[in-house]
Amino acid sequence: MHTSRPGRILADAHFFQLFWMTLLIAVLFAYAMFEGGFTSWFLFDSFLPIFIYQICLLFYPLKGWNVSRTLTKKALNAGDSLQIHIKISRKIPFPLYYCIVEERLPSSLNRLDIRKKKYELMGKPEKLQTNRQLKKLIFPGFKKHIDISYELVDIPRGKHAFTAIRVQTGDIFGFVKKQHTFQVKNELMAYMSPQSVKLHEVINSYQQGGLVQNAVSMHNASIAAGIREYVPGDRFSWIDWKQTAKKNDVMTKEFEKEKSEDVLLVLNACCNQAPNWIQFDAIVELCAAMLVEFEKNATETTLLSMEEQAKIYPLRKGMQQMNHIWQYLAQLQPAKSFPVSLQQDLQKIPSGMKTFVLTMQLDDALDDTLRKMRMDSKSIHLLFVPTQSELTDIQQHFIRKWVKQEVSVNTITSKQLAAGEIEVKV
Repeated sequence: MHTSRPGRILADAHFFQLFWMTLLIAVLFAYAMFEGGFTSWFLFDSFLPIFIYQICLLFYPLKGWNVSRTLTKKALNAGDSLQIHIKISRKIPFPLYYCIVEERLPSSLNRLDIRKKKYELMGKPEKLQTNRQLKKLIFPGFKKHIDISYELVDIPRGKHAFTAIRVQTGDIFGFVKKQHTFQVKNELMAYMSPQSVKLHEVINSYQQGGLVQNAVSMHNASIAAGIREYVPGDRFSWIDWKQTAKKNDVMTKEFEKEKSEDVLLVLNACCNQAPNWIQFDAIVELCAAMLVEFEKNATETTLLSMEEQAKIYPLRKGMQQMNHIWQYLAQLQPAKSFPVSLQQDLQKIPSGMKTFVLTMQLDDALDDTLRKMRMDSKSIHLLFVPTQSELTDIQQHFIRKWVKQEVSVNTITSKQLAAGEIEVKV
């Protein structure tokens, strides 16, 4: 069986350390033999215990240690802090002068999420880039158990995998140096912190008891299309007493608008340029906020995520499915190209839906996508998050073009995102 390259390098290093220590003790012994005086034997006798300790340290097995890591939370919101505890235990209390414990942090943590304040740096995302490193110097002595704690702050959105902890030690003179990397795996899920979104038109006001917006809605509300079980927020006047008596459970009338007002939420995760992670986080957080808003209004919603491979999630009632979508959004990263099978994917979605499109980029590919969606959508509402408050000529060109084609365009600025006051015209 072939030895791995890191293992071979470590074995060579141990060989040279042993060689130099043996050579040094041999020179001192030869000097004491030939000189024969008190000074020469004193030097040899003084160095002999150190030599024995270094030999023992050289063969002391670090890999026999038990190293574990404990996260105080396995899931949190982006921008939160996390306490991490490392426990080291060893069976043999061999005296060690020092140890350096290094946490191998994942590269996904090399960003600082300062919640809404990050949007003030929308045009300068590099200011929130960082290189997290953690090294702790400890003096174990004869201790068999060692506890180390540290804190991670401003954790960014995503799935973060902790994989390894490296321990280094050596003697006080630096003649012997040892290290071992322990494979300790933990996972942390940082969910997005949804923005607060206000819709000018209530998408499905009947189940929440909201006010009807216009005469057409009021007319539709008077047409009962069926019955369903009572849910909190239903009006008292909607209760169907006849069906309630038959089924021995509170039943309410289901109106025509409740069945017809379906929503398609499209998240454009494609970016053919160097992605701005703050800008991308903004549309992901807006997507989560829209999903929460639609769920409050009991609106039948379908999520279409446009990546290299489009993903479709019909949102039905149930916490399990919502948790699955939340995990998907938490791990979502920008894609480089539009899905090639988008036309076929759109055919899987029912027609006549009110469509909301979230994007951070305006280009010809999005223009072609909107053209395809207009054929089957009841209406299209675009939510655009630009990097700068002043739009470029190309962006203004696309917006004017789409407005003429009766696409409602909402520009969400970094100032609105930082303030947490977002209104969407629907």
